Amino acid sequence: MNGVGRFRATLVLALLMTLQAADVPAASRPEVLNVALYQDIGTLDPHAGVVPDWLAFLGNLYEPLVDRDDTLTGRRGVLATSWEVSADGLTYTFRLRPGVRFSDGAPFDAKAVRFSYDRSLALGKAPAGYLRVVRTLETPDDHTVVFRLKRPHAPFLAELRFFFPVSPAAVARHEVRGDRAQGWLNDHSAGTGPYQVQRWDRGRTLAWTRNPHYWRGWRPGQFETVNLHMIYDTNTQRLMLEKGDLDVAQNISIDDLPAVTRHPDIQVQQHTGTSRSFIFLNGVVGPTRERRVRQAIAHAWNADAYNALRRGQAPQSDGPCPLPLLGPEYTLKFPYAHDPAKARALLAQAGYPSGGFSLRFLVQKGDEQKKMQFEVLQGELAKLNVRLELIEETWPAINKRLAVWGGTRDAASAVHMVGFWRGASTGHIADFLYWSFHTDASIAKGGRNLLYYSNPEVDRLVNQAMATSDEAKARPLWRKANELILEDSPALFVEKILDHIVMRKDVQGYLYRDSKLTYDYYRMTRAR
Repeated sequence: MNGVGRFRATLVLALLMTLQAADVPAASRPEVLNVALYQDIGTLDPHAGVVPDWLAFLGNLYEPLVDRDDTLTGRRGVLATSWEVSADGLTYTFRLRPGVRFSDGAPFDAKAVRFSYDRSLALGKAPAGYLRVVRTLETPDDHTVVFRLKRPHAPFLAELRFFFPVSPAAVARHEVRGDRAQGWLNDHSAGTGPYQVQRWDRGRTLAWTRNPHYWRGWRPGQFETVNLHMIYDTNTQRLMLEKGDLDVAQNISIDDLPAVTRHPDIQVQQHTGTSRSFIFLNGVVGPTRERRVRQAIAHAWNADAYNALRRGQAPQSDGPCPLPLLGPEYTLKFPYAHDPAKARALLAQAGYPSGGFSLRFLVQKGDEQKKMQFEVLQGELAKLNVRLELIEETWPAINKRLAVWGGTRDAASAVHMVGFWRGASTGHIADFLYWSFHTDASIAKGGRNLLYYSNPEVDRLVNQAMATSDEAKARPLWRKANELILEDSPALFVEKILDHIVMRKDVQGYLYRDSKLTYDYYRMTRAR
């Protein structure tokens, strides 16, 4: 056997071993859906999770009072059937849906909303950030809840999609030494959503089964079981999808897309939403603390080289916030064209005339796009005598690392860059300009400001915009904040995300919701 043949045989053997390790049944029943993930899950507790967990997983186990509608711009009631907002923007009154039960059979009512609100604030983790603007929560009867805000907060209704009620009865049964059932809810569920946790073999498979108490009921043909398999390797996902052991693959390499698209049993959808890819830069310690160093790195970034590596699938981003959210007439000249000479001059002005320093780039394990970004940036920075080191960790480990680091701000353990994608989770400008760039939205406080960027003027403008209910008056404030952030360069604004949804052709009913990670499995079926 020649060298190429031995290499191929070794590769096939390795992939087969990975397939066996993934523990995915070779022939699934029609009512069972097998999905391959590429990012690990930290917790299933809806009051302790982080944004990717809420979007990609918890929306099938838990439900909010209101959510985005199918257009992604309007609102629809879920656990609330209707709502009213006072003229001053301070009072939100919701009528709750009658007859709803949690997956443990306990009734959903105003007391459960109150309990979940109190629990979220007591835990003080990520979802609590959306509730801190509330002054009081009142429950005048079993089917009415009234939120009274401390100040007008324009994104409030949109952000309520991340407030998920849990069963008070389940928490009471599983509380251990005053932990409010955090230990149990870490890997179990007690929501009103269509599915409930059946089992979780961490790092391998999370299995859901249908919630028998689900208020919408169940119809023939829906998926009664959803198996979420943790598979980092893109080749493994492709082979399993082609074989039929997987129904949905979330991580197909750009090189494999043409062949997968031609496969007779596979469908591929491409969508461009508001998701954007950033490389956050550390503005607290190290060379990137200096704005001119950050601007130099922005000019060193080679968008054309990256787009070529991505086979034309990486259109240049438009800045901190997608421009369409800032108004159809709004334009903004992007100031960071690839310009090595300008990058070198900025480094000299910042006190690094010959480069000579090292930076660390943190990416999520299994994320092909972020590794490509590292490769492009590493090559360009090398020309400036700046060394770039790659660090790969799982998503939960990244969250923990950055949150802990925020308490120490230790230069020796700092990372200087973090690759991250951000979508319009609520469909509001605040998704980007508050949750990614406001001082109070640091990852330690549950936000997506991963490397602790802070600019008092940006904070002031964003605070003022969020307190302005008149959109026409708020928009100039948002735009000014956007421009200040762009000038500060707290991140490289890399690309508009082109999402590829890859699944077997017999899977129907999928609706794209601004992220390839977000699936409403209840509405999906298998063609018979």
